[in-house]
Amino acid sequence: MLQAGATFTGPFTLPNKTSGSDWIYIRSSAYSSLPAPGTRVSPSIESNMPKIVATSGGVYAITTVANSHHYRFVGIEIKPVPGNFVYNLINIGNGETSPALLPNNIVFDRCYIHGDPSAGGRRGVAMNGASVAVIDSYVSGFKEAGADSQALWFGNSPGPIKIVNNYLEAASENVLFGGSDPKITNLVPSDIEIKRNYFYKPLSWIGQSINVKNLLEFKNAQRVLVERNVFENNWAAAQVGFAILITPRNQDGTAPWSVTKDITFQYNKLFNIGSGFNISGDDDLHESQRTTRILIQHNTIEVNGLGGADGRMFQILGGPTHLSINNNTGFCTGALSMADGMPKTDEFDFKNNIVTKWRVKWILRISRRWNK
Repeated sequence: MLQAGATFTGPFTLPNKTSGSDWIYIRSSAYSSLPAPGTRVSPSIESNMPKIVATSGGVYAITTVANSHHYRFVGIEIKPVPGNFVYNLINIGNGETSPALLPNNIVFDRCYIHGDPSAGGRRGVAMNGASVAVIDSYVSGFKEAGADSQALWFGNSPGPIKIVNNYLEAASENVLFGGSDPKITNLVPSDIEIKRNYFYKPLSWIGQSINVKNLLEFKNAQRVLVERNVFENNWAAAQVGFAILITPRNQDGTAPWSVTKDITFQYNKLFNIGSGFNISGDDDLHESQRTTRILIQHNTIEVNGLGGADGRMFQILGGPTHLSINNNTGFCTGALSMADGMPKTDEFDFKNNIVTKWRVKWILRISRRWNK
């Protein structure tokens, strides 16, 4: 138990407990004053939280060793000291090359995790472990000029992964799966639950010299449920303005097993975004596996060309298979863009959608199956 309001200067390393699998809880002494489990915290209750701080860019607030396991942080504020930029505020995983060595069973529950308001920070939590979760938390202020920044990043995590009921704020990708090749052969982040989160980019960041890209990106992920989230504010800047990317990437050319598949995206709200979904069948630079079994249904999507984006609701490239876009309500200023070459886009359904503006831009040849 840590005293609410007290400051504890890191870095702190979570050791490997070599016997047993009991949990260690690190929690606030003002636990009874925290919101109940299932309720998201906000910065307004930071006085009820102890503070774990990082002192400089090269030093974490919290990090792990091989096989650190069963730690749960409850009601903790985690931040840099004022004016400092930190690369990974919380670092789970250190490039382990075997699943048996991965940190595992690490949870952040009702925590306030943030970068410095002026200096920013590259990343809130690098979640490269097994069975990791961020729930009911507030993760904000991660931005950087000249490099990508994320609230949560998963590169060397096999899953399962739980991201539920958080506020998530970052400039480049609020949440990113991939972006760096896994250190474990054939690893694909799997069994991912992303529910009831608020993905947000402050409009005050428009025009700042920081890398702004998208709200959620999958470069290597499978068996994913994205449900009942709100995605707000995404504009054309370092990329062309798509809010959601499902684009397999063998990022460094060493992970040809990289894939995006079995992803369900449903009952979400997207608004004030430059463009909607960018879906690619394969990596256009390195070998990857083919995108397949993507379901996008029952969403409300407002696309308005923010920041000079094309205003496309969907862009589909490179031949994904078994792509279903059904029962969505859309408000858009641009077009659905459809490109088809080799391989072909097979088993593509577009049914029962309502949009305020409808224009299809076909590039090369149409897919084998088209329903609307």
